[in-house]
Amino acid sequence: MATSIPPSESTAEKTLLMMKKAAFNKLTLLFRNAHYIGKNNRPYTDYISLCALDKAKDLDIGDTYMTDKSCQMFIHAISSARQNEQDDIIKNSSFISVISDGSTDVSSKEAEIIYVRCSVKCRVSTLFIGVKNVAKADGNNISIAISTLLTERFQQSWKDKLIAMGTDGASVMLGKSSGVVKRISDMTSKPVHAIHCSAHRIELAYKDAIKMVKIWQRCDALMLNIYLFYKYSPLNRSNLQASFKSLDQKMLTPTRVGGTP
Repeated sequence: MATSIPPSESTAEKTLLMMKKAAFNKLTLLFRNAHYIGKNNRPYTDYISLCALDKAKDLDIGDTYMTDKSCQMFIHAISSARQNEQDDIIKNSSFISVISDGSTDVSSKEAEIIYVRCSVKCRVSTLFIGVKNVAKADGNNISIAISTLLTERFQQSWKDKLIAMGTDGASVMLGKSSGVVKRISDMTSKPVHAIHCSAHRIELAYKDAIKMVKIWQRCDALMLNIYLFYKYSPLNRSNLQASFKSLDQKMLTPTRVGGTP
């Protein structure tokens, strides 16, 4: 009698499918918690609290994979899947352009942030590729950091597809003889079009136009002093927070008007 029942309709097969579905639902909740941790830059230990909250809400997440090590494993799997999606997009695109800008990490070390912009079937995508530390923010080190990161992700294929680079317009990036774009162009053995960021270009034009205006100089100095007054003094920030609290308002910390925050 058992041999006449199709495998897909057998009790054992249905039980196995139900078990797989239950495990899938549990892992879905756990992966969502891990994704929240990674996207919001939270410590891995917060993942345990999120899982405890799910249990308090009577969500079935099981009793395994509830450690910070599991969270790290899930985030690694999510990032690998996202990288595979990006690799497919780059593989199917006919050309790419690179967008890069300087930054500093939490230890105040120089780093270069790299994006890739491409188009597949008229659908434009801007993909975050990664951050690479540089020993010194000069043309040689920045170009090596960009090329190394792109080669690690896409091997040598990026050199055949690269047609342009978008930068902030600094001389270290757009210098004709030793700028980053020139060095990258030499690596690819073909012309690479340099694009000066329009926002930075407008900023430079605006500053050049009003640099001799006295009222702007005073206003700029005032805003900078207010920013520095709270930035380098925990006591002043604490007093500012107390003032907002007494007014029953959300605290707003002065930010830098110009330059790098």
